[in-house]
Amino acid sequence: MPLTYQTKIKEVAAYQYLEEYAKYFSHLQRKLFYEHYIKGKPLGELKKKYIAQYGITARQFNSLYYDLKGKIKSLEQIRDARIKDLKGRIKSLENWLAKREKQKDSLHHRLMQTRAGPKFTEIIKKYRRLKFVLHQKKRRLRNLVHKLDKLLFDKATKVIRLCFGSKKLFKAQHHLKENRYTDHGQWLKEWQQARSNQFFMLGSKDEVFGNQNCAYHTNNTLRIRVANKFTGQHGKYIILNNITFPYGQEHLDQAKQFKTITNQQGHKKKEYLKAISYRFTRKKDTWYLNASIDRDYPQTTTSTQNGIIALDLNAGFITAAELDHFGNPLGETTYPVEMYGKSSNQIEAALGDAIKAIVKTAGQKGKHLGIEDLDFTRKKQRLREASPRYARMLSGFTYSKFKLMVQSKTLREGVGLIAVNPFATSLAGQFKFMARYGLSSHGAAACVIGRRSMGFKLEKPVKNTVIPLPDLKRNSSRHVQWLSISRKLKNKNSAAFNLRIAMISADR
Repeated sequence: MPLTYQTKIKEVAAYQYLEEYAKYFSHLQRKLFYEHYIKGKPLGELKKKYIAQYGITARQFNSLYYDLKGKIKSLEQIRDARIKDLKGRIKSLENWLAKREKQKDSLHHRLMQTRAGPKFTEIIKKYRRLKFVLHQKKRRLRNLVHKLDKLLFDKATKVIRLCFGSKKLFKAQHHLKENRYTDHGQWLKEWQQARSNQFFMLGSKDEVFGNQNCAYHTNNTLRIRVANKFTGQHGKYIILNNITFPYGQEHLDQAKQFKTITNQQGHKKKEYLKAISYRFTRKKDTWYLNASIDRDYPQTTTSTQNGIIALDLNAGFITAAELDHFGNPLGETTYPVEMYGKSSNQIEAALGDAIKAIVKTAGQKGKHLGIEDLDFTRKKQRLREASPRYARMLSGFTYSKFKLMVQSKTLREGVGLIAVNPFATSLAGQFKFMARYGLSSHGAAACVIGRRSMGFKLEKPVKNTVIPLPDLKRNSSRHVQWLSISRKLKNKNSAAFNLRIAMISADR
C-alpha cells in the first residue's frame, strides 16, 4: 500500500524554477492529452517528439505520461461508479413510482365512489398531493435516464471529458460577481494558476535514490534535475537543503538504502530498496513536497485460535464483543463515537481514537478483529425515496470510512482482520445470545459477527420465545428461516424494536 508524506519547501529561491516548470509541465500535459487521447497518436512517436522538440528528458516525459494516465484512469473509474449508481437510483425510483401509481389508482377509485362529504375532501387532497409528487418524481427519472445515457455513450465511444483547472472554476467566468471576481482578468489569473499548480516526478528503484529526476540524498539534500529547456537559466540541478518530513522520515530514510546486484555479465549495479515518487504542489504562495513510497508492514501476530474481537458499528458508538476460541462470548465493551452534529473531520477523529484503542487491545490479546462487510451503496441510492429518519441515519453513518480506517490500522499494527456477510447478525444475536449471556442487542450482534468470522455456521433459529414467530418449514434452509422471521417482525402489526428487545430479555 503506497503512503504519501508531505513537507514544506522553505527555500524560496527555488520557487521561480518550480513555478516555471509547473507551468511548462501542465502545458505539455494538455498537449499530450490532445495528441494521444484525442487524436490517437502513438505514444512512442510522441515521446521522441517531446524529448527533441520541447527540451525534456525521457524520465520527465514518463512522469508527464503516468501522471496524465492516472488522471484518465481515475475519471474512468468515477464514470463507472456513476453509471452503477445511476442504474441503482433509476431502478429504485421506478419501483417507487410503480407503487405510488397503484396508490393513485386506488385513490381515484375511492373518489369515484365518494362524491361528497368530509371524506371526499380528504381523499381529493391526498390525490392531488400524490399526483404532484408523481409528476416531480417522473421529471427526476427523466433527468437520471438522460445522465445515464450520456455516460454510457461516452464509455462506448471512449470519450474522456477532462477539464484541466476544474470545471467549476471554468464556469465561474460566466458569473463573475456571484463568484466574487472584480473582472475577467482576476478570474483568468486564478484559472492559469489552477492549471499549473503542481507537477509530478516518477520514481523507480533501479535509479539513484529511487528517483533519477529528484534524488533525496542521505544528508537530506534534494537534488532536482532541471529540464533541458531551463538549464541555461537555472543550471542542470536545483539543490534544496535540509529537507525533512514531520511524519514518515524513518520510512524515507530506509528507502534511500540500496543493495548491490551482479548481472550475468559480471557488472555490478545499485538497486534501491524503494522507488520514491514526488509531487510538487503549490498552495497559495507556498510550495510543498509530497513523497510517495510503498511501505512495508509487520507480519500478522494474531489469530482466531485465541478467539476474536468483533465490532458492531452504530450511531454514536462501537460495540466490541470478545469471544474465546470456542466462540463463547466473554463480554462486551462500548466505545463512544459522536457522529450527529459533527463535521466529517470530527467524526473521523473520534472514529480513529476508538479504532486505535480496539486494535491495541486485539494486539495485546493476540486476537483477530471481525467486522461486517457492509456495502450501503444500494441503500443510499434509495435515500430520496426513504423516510427522513432513515435517510438521516444512512447519511450520518460513516460505514465506508470505518472499514477503511480499520483496515489501515490493523495492517499497520499486524492485527488480522476478517470481514463477513452481515446477513441477520442483529436478528440472530437478539434471539440466540442476548438473553442467554446478558448482552445488549449490539453486543449480541457483534457476537454473531465474531462467530461467523471464526467459521461457525449460521445459527439455527429459535422455536420457543415469547414473541410469536411464523411457522418455519422443516426442510427449508436456515437462511430462508431467518428471512421469514425478519419479514414477520418488519410487519407493521409487529412489536416495535424497543418492546421486542424487552420481550426477548424476558426469555431469561
